[in-house]
Amino acid sequence: RQGPKPKPPSARKTLQFCTPGPLSLARHKRAEMASSASHVKAAASRLANAVWSAAASATARGASTSSANTAVATATTRRGLHTSARRHGGPDKGFWTEGTNVKEPGYLFGETPPPPGQSRKWESWELPWYSMMLLSGGILTVGLSVQPDTSIHTWAHKEALRRMEEGK
Repeated sequence: RQGPKPKPPSARKTLQFCTPGPLSLARHKRAEMASSASHVKAAASRLANAVWSAAASATARGASTSSANTAVATATTRRGLHTSARRHGGPDKGFWTEGTNVKEPGYLFGETPPPPGQSRKWESWELPWYSMMLLSGGILTVGLSVQPDTSIHTWAHKEALRRMEEGK
């Protein structure tokens, strides 16, 4: 029975010599996923071997079908299931992979600038978006600047001044 394969040298270098940062974390995650995939393949092959050997030995002993099924179920739960990798759904590629961007890099939101002498044409959502943001900012600025002061300190200060005036 073979043990898990060692991590590739690039993964070891990433873990040992890179300073923590987003790129080294991404490399580490990719190496970990590659290692995890090889562990899953090894676990699946061990599981298949265990199931086949359990079924073959149960059949060779002349056991009934239910006994053979019990042997296969025992072999399945004993090996392999706890070594499977966690899967969260989604594509086979991990979160930290580079992606499939085919456009020219370096432009904001992947937009290419217009030719010289031409202005950029606004999309249909931009005018309502910018106008609502400007209007919301104006309402917040005016509303927050004219709101009444309801802090306990202001009330206590005014109350203390009023009582001092009454006490004279």
